[in-house]
Amino acid sequence: MCGSTRLLSRFSTEEMDSVFALPYKRVPHPAYGNARIPAYEMIRFSVNIMRGCFGGCSFCSITEHEGRIIQSRSEDSIINEIEAIRDTRSRFYGRDFRSRWANCQHVYVALQIATR
Repeated sequence: MCGSTRLLSRFSTEEMDSVFALPYKRVPHPAYGNARIPAYEMIRFSVNIMRGCFGGCSFCSITEHEGRIIQSRSEDSIINEIEAIRDTRSRFYGRDFRSRWANCQHVYVALQIATR
């Protein structure tokens, strides 16, 4: 809830895809000027494949800021974003998938092909 307005807590795959298809520049807001932003280089080219987690682990805050409902992007949306990043970088690699292997194996295989 935000005031008396209930905020949407579940987005469809199509809605997630439309948000991630927006022309993000992957640069800090101009208000930062030349200031150094801690960890910016680490997250600059990160790709979100999903939001939310139903686990509720005591050491993790994901459910607090992303919710317990799993919201995923389509494979095409993920691959399109990765290919766009790949085309602007001399090197690209994936470090982890915040998802169970069985749920993202087909995306992982497509990523291997897209990043060659």
